[in-house]
Amino acid sequence: MKKLKIYLLVFMSVVVLAFFVSVEFSKAQTGSLKVYFFDIGQGDSILIRTPEGKDILIDGGPDSVVIERLGEALPFWDRHLDIVVLTHPHDDHVLGLYDVLARYRVDLVLEPSIKNEPGNMIYFNGMTEKEKSVLKDDAITLGEDLKIEFIYPFSLELEEENLNNTSLVFKLSYRDIDFLFTGDATEDVEAKILSENLESEFLKVGHHGSRYSSSQEFLDKVSPLVSVISVGEGNSFGHPTQDALDRLAAVGSRVLRTDKNGTVEVEVFEGGEWEISCGKGCK
Repeated sequence: MKKLKIYLLVFMSVVVLAFFVSVEFSKAQTGSLKVYFFDIGQGDSILIRTPEGKDILIDGGPDSVVIERLGEALPFWDRHLDIVVLTHPHDDHVLGLYDVLARYRVDLVLEPSIKNEPGNMIYFNGMTEKEKSVLKDDAITLGEDLKIEFIYPFSLELEEENLNNTSLVFKLSYRDIDFLFTGDATEDVEAKILSENLESEFLKVGHHGSRYSSSQEFLDKVSPLVSVISVGEGNSFGHPTQDALDRLAAVGSRVLRTDKNGTVEVEVFEGGEWEISCGKGCK
């Protein structure tokens, strides 16, 4: 009887192991890119899942809600993130990352270089030894025909009075489809990068749709088919502003908002086709 129990235990262990291996293998062979713009309240948090199974988290929102959102997008046993990107150290982008670093194994943290780091960034960096500053022209290859290229900042040890203007700006490109991520960069940063290759099918709208971001000249250069605004319902800032919405309308961009549409998921397939689904409906 004792031997039978041992055999059964070994058999069940092999079955469970085989299940996890098969799921991980299938996850790595999906052939599609998924980008989740999480419904995180008044803040930003975006998850990129590559066809090869790599996971990149951009910002963590204002609190621990990001853990719930990651649990909805990742398998329940998955506690690993390949890269975490902190676009800039405002609370609505960094505070949720405290919980992420506490619960997930993170291989690499990318962030701007700021001369006088605020307290929240000092605390955040104290939780990890994997942080690395990035600059314009830095690039990361994530798989076949899949890469991230950084457009801003231009220098290390930034001394911007407005921390929004320390935001990392970068493009994710999969085959012929591009996503442009702007953090909370204002029109001052936008003016500095107008000579760059900004054209993208998808735009993460800067600073939650503030009137001080998404200038008309910038939007004309990006020419986004779809623009996603990460914003909290009934927020006290009045985001998104009508000014920003009008400018997006002027370039003919479809606008999706996390306060109205919930988490926005974009899936891009090998052939370049893409689909959008929304937690609260995409209309």
